[in-house]
Amino acid sequence: MLANQSAINLKSEPVLAPLEDEYLYHEQIKLAYEQLHVASLASISGYLILPALLWNQIPHFNIILWLTLCITFLLIAPHILLRQYRRSDEQTRKKACWSKWLVGVAFVGSCSWGSLGILLYPPDSLVYQFVIMFFISVGAAVATIIGASYQPVFWAKFLPNILPFCIFVLFKNDAMHTLMGLGIPFFYGTALLVLYRNLHKHLLESLRLRLEKNHLIEQLQQKKQAAEKANAEKSRFLAAASHDLRQPLHAQMLLTDELKSHAHNEQCAQIVHKLETSMKAMNGLFNELLDISKLDACAITPNISEFSVSDILQDLELDYSPLAKNSHLRFRIRPSELKIRSDQNLLSRILRNLVSNAIRYTDKGGILIGCRRRGNTVLIQIWDTGNGIPAHEQEHIFSEFYQLHNPERDRNKGLGLGLAIVARLAELLNHKIHIESHISKGSVFSVEVPMATGSYQGSSTKLPAVIQNIDITGLNVLLVEDDELILTTMRDLLGKWGCNVFAASSFDTAMSHLGSLINRLDLIIADYRLRNNTTGIQVIDKLESALNRKIPAIVVTGDTSPQILQTILQRGRYVLHKPVAPQKLRQFVNEVLSCESSKTKVDNTPSLTDS
Repeated sequence: MLANQSAINLKSEPVLAPLEDEYLYHEQIKLAYEQLHVASLASISGYLILPALLWNQIPHFNIILWLTLCITFLLIAPHILLRQYRRSDEQTRKKACWSKWLVGVAFVGSCSWGSLGILLYPPDSLVYQFVIMFFISVGAAVATIIGASYQPVFWAKFLPNILPFCIFVLFKNDAMHTLMGLGIPFFYGTALLVLYRNLHKHLLESLRLRLEKNHLIEQLQQKKQAAEKANAEKSRFLAAASHDLRQPLHAQMLLTDELKSHAHNEQCAQIVHKLETSMKAMNGLFNELLDISKLDACAITPNISEFSVSDILQDLELDYSPLAKNSHLRFRIRPSELKIRSDQNLLSRILRNLVSNAIRYTDKGGILIGCRRRGNTVLIQIWDTGNGIPAHEQEHIFSEFYQLHNPERDRNKGLGLGLAIVARLAELLNHKIHIESHISKGSVFSVEVPMATGSYQGSSTKLPAVIQNIDITGLNVLLVEDDELILTTMRDLLGKWGCNVFAASSFDTAMSHLGSLINRLDLIIADYRLRNNTTGIQVIDKLESALNRKIPAIVVTGDTSPQILQTILQRGRYVLHKPVAPQKLRQFVNEVLSCESSKTKVDNTPSLTDS
């Protein structure tokens, strides 16, 4: 049926070929049905004009008969068929009977209209004969336009419109009528056929393009769904891998500290030192991943305050000047007394990442840090004399795991998360980051920070400074950990610090200590993920409910997913992420107890600088 349509080559993808003919066929039928009412509307003018013009020229019976045929088969029948088609569902419309009904109604309706060349023919008036010819020509043109979507409909409407009149006048046996009978189909009919061919071709092209577009949209949606599924699976895998890797690393850091106390000769002490350095490097990489997780979880809430930029610059000089000196680089800071408004801890982290990158990727020359005022903002700038960053790479360097000058993936150069953290922290603080770089000459990173107004009163984001070192000797600690090695190592470590440790490897064991802990429990340290699908949060909640009091609690976890981090934060618990060095654990216990004893309101998780 559509063999002639396949000749139109649109360079469509081969994958469309099996579906193309079926799709085009049903779309052509659909368009042809939607055009049925157009023919009805176009014929109304003929119903009004022709009877009025010819009422005194031909028998009234002929006029009434023609009107009856047209109203029945050009108005009523198409309307009923179109209504039934629209009421049917998509699957029913694909049946072959719909195309047959369509062609049949189109043919009968066109025969009704075309019969005007015989029923309404005025034998004695050449003028009215030309009027009849005009209306027949208009009907043929309308048939060409309406039938352009589906070829059988075109022939069913075109031929009955034009042929009856042409055949009828040929039998008049005079030159004028012969010219009319031959001229109309030959000249006018040929022009309409060319018009039909062009309309039909362009319509098929548009339908094919729509099919290709729908196919591409479907492919994109499938790829998007596959990408989302793969991303979710990757996230679950990374979360599980992170947890499983942090568990043994946490145990190794605890054991390394224990081993240090037994290193009695210099060679053994050097080995332990190298082992400790390796552990710290791995811990640093994990903490970068943790920072990204915290930012993704929206777990960082800026605490804005006004302070002097010199407070941050002095810390940068103190921390990074020796590092630059070891790399044989000059390190200079231009003093500034400008006042700015920001989160001091988070802004410091931004600048530290930028300074660290500048030192890491500068081989000779030096680093310069300075400030300049620009309207109501302050630009804190880090200049370096490194290799520079190509213009086409500058938009990529803030992406995760993207490292321009580390193709060998040297772990000493980090994971490529430093600038990604910078970008997210800057977005969190609503600070703009500017970069200007020239190959072989160096780069300058600028952080645009609002000027202090003098009217803003904020609070610091840091945990309150420890008032005094709290003596934890005799501290009653409930330790909940399902990893036996970590449990025994932490129990021994806390015992060495003088704590009374109640160790539990499960929820039930923790609850069994309840009688011994009444009015004695000072601190809970619990792993987040325990056996039997229980969590440290549940253990803490049950104990607090049973003891009817709030207990300082630290959740130690190897999970870094934003969802889990949010869950812990929403319950108002302190969080430490594995691996935890013994010094860090003791410092954090000291800070938590100091905060609790002073009744100071603090953030539920260490700030990024505490990681």
